[in-house]
Amino acid sequence: MSRILVICLTAAALAWAPVGAGPARAADDDLAKILGGLAILGIVGKVLNDREDRKRAAQADTVDRDRHYRDDRWKDRDSHARRTLPRECLHILDTERGLRRVYGKRCLQRTMANAHRLPRHCERWVYAYGRERPAYGARCLRQAGWTAERRHY
Repeated sequence: MSRILVICLTAAALAWAPVGAGPARAADDDLAKILGGLAILGIVGKVLNDREDRKRAAQADTVDRDRHYRDDRWKDRDSHARRTLPRECLHILDTERGLRRVYGKRCLQRTMANAHRLPRHCERWVYAYGRERPAYGARCLRQAGWTAERRHY
């Protein structure tokens, strides 16, 4: 906005300059008036430009502060949508100790955008489908604040 204002003021000053010039005589006081007018226009333009720069800087600070709070892990703890585990990744395995509920690591990485936030201490190796596979224990994830996706009938 300040650029447009400066351009308009400069154009107006240049448009009115020939009107007041009169005959082709340039006295020292006329030259001083023109230079004084241009200096005033420059000062007004600079003040307006600085004011806009301060507004932009304040907005940038607000955006950076909001981004910092948005990335805060503990704030996400209350967000149900971000801490929901997909039902399709839940596997119930029959082990020597009984049935174990686990979430497959590869499935979670494919279906969740925030799989990198899963707690490392919940990761286990389980024997499933003929070999050892990485998985997350359902109980451990639940205790860490993650919830299972609800079934939709």
